[in-house]
Formats: sequence, C-alpha cells, structure tokens
Amino acid sequence: MKKTLLALALLGLAPAGGAAQDPAGAPNGLRKGAYSLSFGLPSGGPLAGHAGLGFWKMVSDRTNLGVTLDLRRTRTEAENPGGQQEGRDFGAGVGVQAKRYLDATRAVAPFLGGRVGGGYRFTEQSTGGSAVGSEGWRAGAGAGVGLEWFPVRSVSLAGGTGLDVVYYRSRNLAGEADSSTLSVGTFSTDLSLQIWF
Repeated sequence: MKKTLLALALLGLAPAGGAAQDPAGAPNGLRKGAYSLSFGLPSGGPLAGHAGLGFWKMVSDRTNLGVTLDLRRTRTEAENPGGQQEGRDFGAGVGVQAKRYLDATRAVAPFLGGRVGGGYRFTEQSTGGSAVGSEGWRAGAGAGVGLEWFPVRSVSLAGGTGLDVVYYRSRNLAGEADSSTLSVGTFSTDLSLQIWF
C-alpha cells in the first residue's frame, strides 16, 4: 500500500505536460462519449481481483463507468519429504466500477471511485496422493480515491487506494461444512493502463 501511495503522490506532482503534446491542446481523453479499454496488473484487494480487463465509457465530462473482468490461474509443483506437492488456484470475477473525476481539465486527474462485484475461486493442494482444498464465491463493494495520468491524450495510467467490504462463502473439498466470512479492509491497486478512443 505504501508503494501505491508513493506512486499516487509522484503522479500528483508530475507536470501537466500532456496538453503540449496534443495539437488540439486537450490534456486528456476525458470527454463525454469517450470509450477506453483498461489492462490491470495484480492488485492488493480481494475484490479488485488479479490481471484484469475493463471496458469503460464516459457518461459525462467527469463520470466514467466500466465493466471489468478478472481472471487468475496458477499451477505449482514442488518436491518435499512427503512426496510431490502440486497446487492449483483458479479465480474469476466480474464487476461494475465508477470514477468521478474531481478535475478533468489537466493531464493528472484525481478521482473518487466505487465498485461492486463478485466472483468464484477454487484452490487445491495435493501431496503424496492426498488433496485438500476449497471452492467458494464472493461478493462485495468498495470505495476509494486515485489519480489518472495522461502522458498523451489517448493513453493513461491510473492507481488508487480505498476500503473494501467482502462477503466470502466457501466449502471444503473434503466434504466439511460450509463456512462464510465478512471482511472489511483496505486495498491498493497497482497501475493500470487505459487506451482511449
């Protein structure tokens, strides 16, 4: 989270130089009716998901709405004294997000953000023929603040931090009873890349 806050502070101090690079003088792509695709890197929050893709539309000169899809799949193998250890982890999520830009006239645009979403996760660890794991679903909502920097009008980098409330319900693959948790916590998102058109 400290790295994200530092990155946001540095973006806030960056000069608003995007206007000089665009012949029309517009410092960013924030205009009503504009679309963008976002490509995210792994994030620190359970609702934010993992490497993700988003499709966004500016519904006003300061409000941006998006639908996001997050996917994660990992497989691990290791040798240990108990035998060959293998692990599988799969997750998928979908969400709706909104950004309200506080200043949409500069190359660095601060925003307030909110999101709701849900997803599914499956994990399994097997060692020497015995396996343990779980599967479950989550739903939640979050709100936060962030900055979006436009080095040129059609490309931006964004990051943020905030608070998530997430409900998670899972069952153990061994047939044990279902369990559920409700968590409240902070999140920080790594930089995401937006392509505007």
